Amino acid sequence: MLTAKNYRAFHHLAIILATLSAAAYAFFIITLSQNIPIYDDYVDGVPFALSYMEATGLKEQLELIFSQYNQHRIAFNRLLYSLNLEFSGEINFYFITLVGNLNLFVLAFCYYKLVCKTEHSQIATACIALLLFQLNYFHTALWPMASVANFSVLPMALACLIYLEKTDSKLSYAAAIIISAITTITLGSGQFILLAGALMIAIQLKRASLPLMHWRLTTVSYTHLTLPTSDLV
Repeated sequence: MLTAKNYRAFHHLAIILATLSAAAYAFFIITLSQNIPIYDDYVDGVPFALSYMEATGLKEQLELIFSQYNQHRIAFNRLLYSLNLEFSGEINFYFITLVGNLNLFVLAFCYYKLVCKTEHSQIATACIALLLFQLNYFHTALWPMASVANFSVLPMALACLIYLEKTDSKLSYAAAIIISAITTITLGSGQFILLAGALMIAIQLKRASLPLMHWRLTTVSYTHLTLPTSDLV
């Protein structure tokens, strides 16, 4: 039978495992990422850079940032590209990869905030770290465009649900709407947050309500704004 002393030792071991897994993953990304485009970076990142530098004004630049790429809108990627271009005159794909993987650490922090007040939060944190900071998806982790698009949509979606869970705060509800809007233009799959949010509101309130109606109207608006237009390439 585990004693209180053994429980404390087990919790300390869990914290060490969480720290080591996060540190090992960070070391892997920092040392193996390269400042070179991969796959779709040649199809979107490089053409975007050329078009952005040739843009004649802010309106044209914003149209490029929010334009559709295949079935996605990847505005967060293109915002990073544009910031790179504005400050350094080029796209640093090493920097893009680091930012993309930083989102996993943000996601881990969001999960930690959900479990930090539970009885065995250290053990839960270790499980979160071991599940998130692994090399099973190293292909995506080292791919600049994919790491930003696929990893950034996750903490955004989770943050949206966290704010929606706070039903007694209008400010939290407004934050959820704003974050959901950003999520939908980060990756095509980000639009599923609209369905998840509607289900959460319906379950919480048990009836058709004003917040649910607002969310439905928001969903319709987002759907209209994210309908396919012309591709960048």
